Amino acid sequence: EWKTQRIDEQLDDILRSAYARAAYEAVEPGTSVAWTVDPDGPASPDCEDNSLAGPLIVGDAFPTGHSCPPAHPGCRCLLATVEG
Repeated sequence: EWKTQRIDEQLDDILRSAYARAAYEAVEPGTSVAWTVDPDGPASPDCEDNSLAGPLIVGDAFPTGHSCPPAHPGCRCLLATVEG
């Protein structure tokens, strides 16, 4: 049973990573984006740092060096476009 749970967790991470990368690639160059943490769960210190950095131009790195989520296994953050 523990193997199945571990596989499920890894599959969740892979799917979240694929979704985040596709969303990142779909953003037009020059667009502002913000790192958003999952409001329903505790955020890791890295995710909090990225969120507190505020909007960046797509392609720029957040404080942790990531350009888009996930920042760690189990990360549930998303990249959001910022208007204005």
